[in-house]
Formats: sequence, C-alpha cells, structure tokens
Amino acid sequence: MKTEAKILNLDEFEDRIQKVIKYQGREHQFHPFTVQDYIDTMKTMTLMKEKEERVEKAIQEGKEPNPKDLVGQDEVFEYTVKSIRRAFPTLSEEEVRAMPINTLNAISDFISNEVNDANEEADEAVDSEKK
Repeated sequence: MKTEAKILNLDEFEDRIQKVIKYQGREHQFHPFTVQDYIDTMKTMTLMKEKEERVEKAIQEGKEPNPKDLVGQDEVFEYTVKSIRRAFPTLSEEEVRAMPINTLNAISDFISNEVNDANEEADEAVDSEKK
C-alpha cells in the first residue's frame, strides 16, 4: 500500500508577491513580521490596554488616574514609528519622524492590512492542506 506525503511548501508560500512602498522617490520593500515581532507587538498592545483600563477604573471610582497610566499620543506615535521601521527597515528613523501624519497613518494602515492578509493566507494554506 502506497502512502502519500502531504507537504506544506512554506518556501512557495512566503514572499510570493513583493510588497513595496514608494516614499520621496525611493522604494522600500516590506519585511513581514516575525513571530518575535508579533509577540513584541502583542506585549505593547496589552500594556497600553491595561493602562487604559486602569484609567477608566479610576475615573469610574471617582479617583484621579495615575499619571503613569495615561497613554499619550506621543506613546502611540513612538509605537507607530517602531512598527514602520520594523516593516520597512530601509526607512530611517529621521525619515519616519519627519513624515506628515497622513503619510504615517497610510503606512501604518498598509502594515495592518499586510499582517491581516498574511494571517488569512496562512489560514487558507493550512485549510487547503487539510483537504
């Protein structure tokens, strides 16, 4: 009796389409997030959410929130700069910090969409291998 091997070819799956942004006449290739990047992102998001929840709880209890728990726009933008630099390492930190807010937001949205697309593609690849 012959047994068929099921193979999930990750080499074929990865980087099938080159994703690039063009900024100030230069092209910057998207570098997919690694597992460690994802873990770091989740830790940061969890910490921010916990801070927000502590602030909300203090307000509901009629107390003054701890200033350390206040998540400022500066903290959000610092996180955004790090995310963009991680995804597009050929963009310098100075370039990212000098971008107009709408450009920063457009790149951030692009990254979010790419991460979501990658998750969906991975799910589809695994599902097709199960069939």
